[in-house]
Amino acid sequence: MLWSRQRAVSTPSSTCCARISGKQDWSRRRGQVEEALSVAGCRARHRLTSPIGTGKLIPAGGFIVLQMHYHPGAEVESDRTQLVMQLETDAAFQALRTVAIVAPVEIPCPEGAAGEGCSRDMAMRNVANPRSDGLLRLCGQTLADYADQQAENAIGTCDYSAPFSGWGVAILSHQHTLGATTRTVLNPDAPDAQVLIDIPEWDFDWQGNYFFVEPVWIDRGDVIRITCTWDNSLDDDNPEPRYVVWGEGTDDEMCLNYLTVLPAEPGTPAPVSVTAVSIGS
Repeated sequence: MLWSRQRAVSTPSSTCCARISGKQDWSRRRGQVEEALSVAGCRARHRLTSPIGTGKLIPAGGFIVLQMHYHPGAEVESDRTQLVMQLETDAAFQALRTVAIVAPVEIPCPEGAAGEGCSRDMAMRNVANPRSDGLLRLCGQTLADYADQQAENAIGTCDYSAPFSGWGVAILSHQHTLGATTRTVLNPDAPDAQVLIDIPEWDFDWQGNYFFVEPVWIDRGDVIRITCTWDNSLDDDNPEPRYVVWGEGTDDEMCLNYLTVLPAEPGTPAPVSVTAVSIGS
């Protein structure tokens, strides 16, 4: 049995995102828990250290899948990405868990645009997976909920019920190049609503796992609402009108959070947080 206090380094010369995971399935139930290390670094160098006395449990016989995304560039570049994990064997460590929070992606062509690329059916064939349909079902929505979308301000949102109580310690947001904003709120319709993350100007080239200055208490059953917006206007970087759905490619889109939580009973003291610290210039 090993514990990982995650640490990742990526070079400033490349655009990359990494997720270490033993399991990938977001569509089976609301608030799907994924045993992931949720590491991301884009044009950055970060040391990510979990709160004192906590880590991600790597069970005996477990395995790690490292998924890397690269965007093609004009020149051939070497890959200098590194991943370093600080391992512990102390049985007293507490296991962090990661909740994957997602929202549907249904982004239309600009008004007046036409052509095969503006067909959702074509977009679904291009990504070659039914995840977009699964996300609609997951969030209790239908395509009719997105019938009035505007390309320049398309919106995806979903409410989740927290699957367990505990201390929220970190959150990671992810979109692709059409992303404009992303925001996740705890109990959004309550007087004591709390913003977990708010990125008003999304930058695909700068993504990371943000540790809360103070851990956030989350009760089982609390509502967590994720909202993303995208701009599918035509420009030099997006010259062809197209309908966009959830997909792995950089030209597809996502609306995704990884919320890292230390499961705990009410009244349990908060863990001591260690925020992300730059380890390079």
